Amino acid sequence: MNQQQQGMMGGIVYLMLSVGGPVAGMVLKTHRPKPVIFYSLILNNICMLLFALTPAGSASLLVLFRGLVGFTQVVICIYSPLWTDSHAPSSMQATWMSYLQASVPLGVMAGYVLATASLWLSNRTDQCPLFACWRWPFMVQ
Repeated sequence: MNQQQQGMMGGIVYLMLSVGGPVAGMVLKTHRPKPVIFYSLILNNICMLLFALTPAGSASLLVLFRGLVGFTQVVICIYSPLWTDSHAPSSMQATWMSYLQASVPLGVMAGYVLATASLWLSNRTDQCPLFACWRWPFMVQ
């Protein structure tokens, strides 16, 4: 991938989160949250799997699936703080919200640790089981 494609792949997630925000808000307003969350998680897992299994050299497909991953994550990004605010006991709202907010960077850091471990394994053995090593952190996600 060239630098432009790498930049697109890194930024498309946030663009699609932004684009999907109003869409998710409208869908959550007109439909029950439970099935919306269920289907968005199913679609997110499918998109992540497709991203991880995209053939090498298919930069356009990588960008597309990465964007769809961002789009399918927006329902959780919007609904989780709303659910936390309405369901947490009043004495625990700040604590619950802080755990929710901390979960995002902790999840990102866990992904970096997995990526580092897979690259380390790749450098030591020149081989990962079943898939190229860079794909494993996405498969685990």
